[in-house]
Amino acid sequence: MLLLFGLLLLGAFAYHVLFRTPLGHQIRQRDAVHAWVARHRVLAPLALVGVYVAASILLLPVWWVQVLGGYCFGLFMGIIWCDLGAMIGAMLSVRLSRWLVGEWFRERYESRMERIRRIDEKLGNNGILVVLAVRLSHVAPFGISNYLFGLTRITIFDAGLGTLAGNLPAVAIYVAGGVGPHVLRDWRFWAAVIGTNLLLLVPIAYRYRQHRRESDGPSK
Repeated sequence: MLLLFGLLLLGAFAYHVLFRTPLGHQIRQRDAVHAWVARHRVLAPLALVGVYVAASILLLPVWWVQVLGGYCFGLFMGIIWCDLGAMIGAMLSVRLSRWLVGEWFRERYESRMERIRRIDEKLGNNGILVVLAVRLSHVAPFGISNYLFGLTRITIFDAGLGTLAGNLPAVAIYVAGGVGPHVLRDWRFWAAVIGTNLLLLVPIAYRYRQHRRESDGPSK
């Protein structure tokens, strides 16, 4: 309840800044934003990645950061910086989960934990593929799933690499929304997103079938 109240306050503050202040007027001028990004080639991406990582660790929604990435950096670089932020956020959250909030988080999200356990068993305890499957199927929100990974045998490296690949389709869609509706109307964009999604599903499907055959044992 407290978190929801905080999010509402944050949303109200963001609305006030964007639509009721001179700073908000400047932010809504895309050319001015692009000029600022061009002048701050290191600070701008660091700020976006930092906000993404902070939102991940604090269990806040990250879709708006992806939209912001598209608005500020365009499609290609927006995807790169957002996916990098997602990978770092996932790795730090897994580490934090094991170090600080393990048991509390396990009790609070036990039902979602069980879903990830089932995926883990079906994929033969392959950490990277488990993370990949969770990202593509959206079993749990991004921030929550990161902490749940910390309660399993999934390594920090697996969480990072699985997130880097598995987040690509969803990140691309939200970043494209930030770039502009013309990207979302382009069939080539959707062909690339769907193609990437299907390609990422191939190793998951292969490992699942392989594990089924191993579980069933040799045929008589």
